[in-house]
Amino acid sequence: MAKLVDVNGRPIDLAALRQPIANPTLTGVRQPVGASVSSGLTPERLAQLLRNAEGGNAAGYLALAEEMEEKYLHYSSELATRKRAVAGLAVQVLPAGEDKTAEAAALLVRQCLPLIQARLPDLLDAVGKGFSVLEIDWDTSGKQWLPRALEWRDPRWFQFARADGRTLLLRDERAPDGLPLAPYKFIQHRAAAKSGLPIRGGLARPVAWAYLFSNYSIKDWLTFAEVYGQPLRLGKYGPTATDDDIATLIEAVRGIGTDAAAVIPDSMLIEFKENSGKAASADLYERLVSYMDRQVSKVVLGQTLATNTSQSGGGAYALGQVHNEVRLDIVKADAAGLAASLSRDLLRPLVDLNLGPQAAYPQLRIDLEEPEDLNALAGHLRTLHELGLPIKRQWVYDKFAIPAPEAGDVLLGDQAAAGAPPATQRRYGSAHSTQTVPTPASPAPDPLDDLAELALEGWQPQLKPLTHPLVAELAASLQRGDSLQQFSDRLPGLLAQMDVTNIAQRLAEADFMALLAGRAGIDLGGE
Repeated sequence: MAKLVDVNGRPIDLAALRQPIANPTLTGVRQPVGASVSSGLTPERLAQLLRNAEGGNAAGYLALAEEMEEKYLHYSSELATRKRAVAGLAVQVLPAGEDKTAEAAALLVRQCLPLIQARLPDLLDAVGKGFSVLEIDWDTSGKQWLPRALEWRDPRWFQFARADGRTLLLRDERAPDGLPLAPYKFIQHRAAAKSGLPIRGGLARPVAWAYLFSNYSIKDWLTFAEVYGQPLRLGKYGPTATDDDIATLIEAVRGIGTDAAAVIPDSMLIEFKENSGKAASADLYERLVSYMDRQVSKVVLGQTLATNTSQSGGGAYALGQVHNEVRLDIVKADAAGLAASLSRDLLRPLVDLNLGPQAAYPQLRIDLEEPEDLNALAGHLRTLHELGLPIKRQWVYDKFAIPAPEAGDVLLGDQAAAGAPPATQRRYGSAHSTQTVPTPASPAPDPLDDLAELALEGWQPQLKPLTHPLVAELAASLQRGDSLQQFSDRLPGLLAQMDVTNIAQRLAEADFMALLAGRAGIDLGGE
């Protein structure tokens, strides 16, 4: 096997791949549990955490991002929704070619698909924090190198190089500036919501301010709710009251709030003052918290309608369609980023370690099936069919997920469904698909109907010279991807190519036959 190097030309240390590297320690800098940074958070302290993260010390900011997912319920829900939208998609492997080596490489990767699918949520941790890292636990007990596990590693255990702010390094007490990540040992995924430094690309950075202000509002709201409904207790004492009397009055006023009972001398008075603005104060807290939640929804999902319908003014269908398109765009971007990261950091190492370096490598594809407007498709099919465009019937059945009828099946629209006798049911024949069963109560045929049927015999060949230029131009426009306006602009030029000779002759013959039948009183439908 040729000497292995990664995409950056770094040699692969096979011995380093067989042991864990970024595992937690009890006394070092990679401890599994750290001190809380969200308790007592202030604007000044939050700004300092963000500045430190930009300067290369992101441990505090990343700890805050983790705590926000636990304490900020709305953010946690929206972030989980975005992750699940991608983690639930099907993962496929695309071979690099059709030769045996390409097929063997694709088969090798397909063995790992269940493990990859299970670890997609861990990789999507990058949506909030800007990056995520999985360490590959290689199994070499057999003849192949296969990933035994993909271990999620705490982002606080990594740091970006101070020189460029982009190169990810492993934190270690033996190297203050960080250790380079061993190639073919780690999967790095970055989900930057904006251009710039990776540490500034996570959604936790803008959401942190909404979390801070919502936290303040909720604390004030809870304080307000604690005394809501209780009027202001105002104690009055006379000019002869002693200090002991005043202390007794204060204790009585305070006790009324919880005990609803108090004992005071006859010379003292307690009054209750109602505050007419309490409802307005409560609405202020709720409006502020709801506003912050809506902004978080916009940041995470790109829209607010899915989770804040009441605040956004209702769930109009048109608005929902626009918002859904924005959400699908985000899912597409997340899925494409995941596929690229896994193809680079897992699929290539897997193929290289087992089959050696290749000219091309298999790729992952995370499919997103967008909902299709079947009503619009049905309208298009009807128009194309009326224009004479041949359409495969089985394709229509498959497209609409409708099973094809078999011999003896009662078809939709049969008179039996409306209560008619079973003898009048139309059944799908095995030899042909026509549905002709006479109804006993059918009236006698009209001679004009017979004349019309006679005139319409072979109508498709008659119309083909007329419609062929139009059908051909429509098919060419669809293949080129022309717009409706571009197709319409070319219609006048097709008139000279339409041959009306056959249809004009048949119409003249039908008109002549009708004239003769009318004058001679011929019964076209008789014996």
